[in-house]
Amino acid sequence: MKSKLISVCPAALNGLIHRPMPRQMTLFKRRQMPLIVDENFTMIMEMPEIDALTCNHTGDACYKYGHQVINAFMEKVALLSRDELAAALMVPRGDIFSSSLQDCVPCVGCRRSMEELFNRLKEQQLTHATEPLLITPS
Repeated sequence: MKSKLISVCPAALNGLIHRPMPRQMTLFKRRQMPLIVDENFTMIMEMPEIDALTCNHTGDACYKYGHQVINAFMEKVALLSRDELAAALMVPRGDIFSSSLQDCVPCVGCRRSMEELFNRLKEQQLTHATEPLLITPS
């Protein structure tokens, strides 16, 4: 499951891309976000959807068990109201970029890239790029 380059925007569109926009005026579709290359152009990246069918389980037993776990989780998630789900999945920025990220991503350069991406998503209000995950300004 890899992200893919879907477009390159010329300098004329960069002014629109680099400033926060109201949600109804977004230039991008779901799971898309700009990658700023320089002042002359910006590339548009699209992240793939994540679903149970793309999980890489090895062997039939692991495949069946893995999907059972995912299906059970999805059934429990479906029981939550929208507010309960939002509260359950809310993670403060400090928790993301503290020791848990250091444990998962040992490369300092990769961690800095992740922090930069997170900050860009937050500043430009590109909430549609990470759906169903939500990044808020606070």
